[in-house]
Amino acid sequence: CDTRCEVIRSLGCLGESRAVPHLLEMLDSEDRAVRLATVTALGAIGDERAGEPLIRNLPQESDAKIRQVIVRTLGSVGDSAAIPVLRTLLVENSSIRVPALIAISEIGTNEATEILISMLHDPSEQMRYHACMGLCQTGQESTLPALEGLLKDGSSGLLSALSRGLTAWNSRRGSELAQRALAMSRQRDQEVRSSLSERAAAQPAGRESLETSPKSRFGWQPLLAFAACLVVLGGGIGAWRMLWAPSGNGRPQAAQAESRP
Repeated sequence: CDTRCEVIRSLGCLGESRAVPHLLEMLDSEDRAVRLATVTALGAIGDERAGEPLIRNLPQESDAKIRQVIVRTLGSVGDSAAIPVLRTLLVENSSIRVPALIAISEIGTNEATEILISMLHDPSEQMRYHACMGLCQTGQESTLPALEGLLKDGSSGLLSALSRGLTAWNSRRGSELAQRALAMSRQRDQEVRSSLSERAAAQPAGRESLETSPKSRFGWQPLLAFAACLVVLGGGIGAWRMLWAPSGNGRPQAAQAESRP
């Protein structure tokens, strides 16, 4: 597979559209590495002829990594026929939800816009973020009422993303909403910082009460130093006893050792 995979990757890097029919034949390969390289190459080429075969292969593919690459490729190809199958992936409890939503936003049809608006109410903040960015990329003023609803979301990161996404709009309403989102994002950040400061200010009081208690007034370092002195002193006493303690005949053991031939 190494040689075939290298050739397939090279065709993708070169953007060789003439190789698309041959690459499509390899989508049914039993070799996982070949399928992955083929789907990646098709995404790099971006030929719309790959749309229908990829849509057909997506439900049959069991490998999670290849499924994600197929989804991203469908987004880069921009085939609107892929929206129904991509929409079914949004209800899955897996990591493919985000790539599916990004692919839908890249396709950019009216149906895609409706899906993005509905995903603004998703429980996942990550999904709401990508739905927000996808709608901002459309530049359609008709989406502003839905985007304005994000002001009630309460997430500083999402409000900041909304402000960044609307900055490029050449629209008075878009600019006003961007400024409101930025102001609310800064307010949320300030509230978080104030809450953290209050917690930090309350922490030393409890620590001080512990440090001034009779048991912990002097801390642990003096106790550890005292224990180390005891160990050293104990070792010295043991050595003295071994060398100079009287033996059974009343002479120090060291003296007896020196007198031995």
